Amino acid sequence: MRYRTVMPRKSVNQEESKIVNLRMQPALVAEIDDLVARKGYMSRSEFILSAVRYYMDRVAYREEYLQRMQERGMIKEIPPPPENDED
Repeated sequence: MRYRTVMPRKSVNQEESKIVNLRMQPALVAEIDDLVARKGYMSRSEFILSAVRYYMDRVAYREEYLQRMQERGMIKEIPPPPENDED
């Protein structure tokens, strides 16, 4: 009798995603692991994806807000993002 290897099916999200390799300092990975455990994320990947989406939304909102201010004549030029954006 021959057995064939059955590969697990990919979920819809896996089929539409790409793998991105990322190097981080061990201390930062430990902080991520702590947040994953405390906040109920399924994995580091889920947490990192959530963090990237949050940051991208924040950048897009800033750009749109400043664009509206410029259109209304409230500012002449859109300033570059601050170097240390920790607010």
